[in-house]
Amino acid sequence: MKDVRMMLDGVRFSLRAVILCIRDGHLLVNRTAGDDFWFLPGGAAGIGEDTRLAAAREWQEETGLAAGPMQLVGVVENFFGAPPRREHEVGFYYRMDAPTELPGGSFQLADNPDVQAEWLPV
Repeated sequence: MKDVRMMLDGVRFSLRAVILCIRDGHLLVNRTAGDDFWFLPGGAAGIGEDTRLAAAREWQEETGLAAGPMQLVGVVENFFGAPPRREHEVGFYYRMDAPTELPGGSFQLADNPDVQAEWLPV
């Protein structure tokens, strides 16, 4: 399945599915090693893929765990990056309680050992 990501007039457009994973007043966030850029679990939706299914798929790829019940809490449009790497992103944000099997401390993502997941206070 091809991701919904394309270049349009020099700007990369993407459709993103995101999980806001909450545990005890903390939000799960990701960060690439040695970088100060924080981002939420999730990724690009595929062409013809429902964003809820895309969020669940991305969650499973990143954590190795099945996603639990999710509720759509918002749609966010983001513009970021400096030319020539401008980005325009539309993200569907789903809230999910953290599965009990998920580590309580920081951990590496299953699909990318360079990315560390951490819990930040909400």
